[in-house]
Amino acid sequence: MLRRQFVILSAAAAASAGACSAKPATPADAPDGPPGGRPNPSALYSWTNAHIPASPKIGWAVRSLQDGGVAGQNPTRSYLMQSVFKLWVAACLLDKVDQGEMKLDDPMTVTRVDLGYPYQPIAEKVGEGGYHTTLLDLIRYIVILSDNPSAEILLKHAGGPAAVTAWLKSKGIQGIRIDGGERALHAQAAEIDAAEGAHQAELVDKFVGATLDGSTPNSSTPGAAVDALAKLHKGELLSPASTKLLISIMGETATGETQLKAGLEPGWRIAHKTGNGGHANHTTRTLGLNDIGLLTAPDGQVFAVAIFIAGADEPKDVQDGWMADLARGVIADWKKHRADSAAASD
Repeated sequence: MLRRQFVILSAAAAASAGACSAKPATPADAPDGPPGGRPNPSALYSWTNAHIPASPKIGWAVRSLQDGGVAGQNPTRSYLMQSVFKLWVAACLLDKVDQGEMKLDDPMTVTRVDLGYPYQPIAEKVGEGGYHTTLLDLIRYIVILSDNPSAEILLKHAGGPAAVTAWLKSKGIQGIRIDGGERALHAQAAEIDAAEGAHQAELVDKFVGATLDGSTPNSSTPGAAVDALAKLHKGELLSPASTKLLISIMGETATGETQLKAGLEPGWRIAHKTGNGGHANHTTRTLGLNDIGLLTAPDGQVFAVAIFIAGADEPKDVQDGWMADLARGVIADWKKHRADSAAASD
């Protein structure tokens, strides 16, 4: 049963929560490293063992906000976040609003100089004189549509990559690091696309952190991601108003329809942020495919969920399916716990 498993793994969750510097103990049921056989102590593991490959290229974690425990595969390994980092930029800026350093209606301008990305939804609004808008509008753009020009602008207003990482650490979150923005990520991707053969494979390995040694830039561990999501939901990152605002915006996310969201059943809600790096030119290897969010059950129970995929060769629809199956596993275990609770009360 997932609730029992959460309790069993709660010690590892506490160690990875970011308040302690010690390396978390790794439960046998949440392999940290090249995973071997995985037991099936719960409906969650039973489902994920059957549908999600045991591979260092896939890391996931699920945290129950009811008891605080964490379950997962490779929960302390680092994976490239791709656009997931934009969520933490948004949160950092909303904290500046809470501290009185900025306002939601602060003027912002997106110019044609800020453009130049393959993906930039905001471009249609940028005329010769630029697009004049507000801080809140750009926050919505980077979370809901994952807009790249807006992310670069907001990252600067947040104080740069190091400032956002420092802010996360100040909130007790370890395991998430931001070293650059979209310009840097796209420059690396362009270098990979221009390369060929063994050199390209070497660059892909370096880009996705195939060694998974914790040195991957712009990265997060699954455990750190669910810890941060839990802190967000509990109001430990932002004021009540900003917490409600950000989670509401996450609920409007328009990307990732075939990922975690695809595994939900009627009555379930999701507030999330995706990150998709596409694949290396002339190869099927993904440069990063991620989805993190808060899943809310029909009875109000909330689960922080994160899944990161790096360097996998399978088609995108297969990788999307792994994400959907993680959500299905959470639902399967929630149902089992409810059934067990009902049986126990009879």
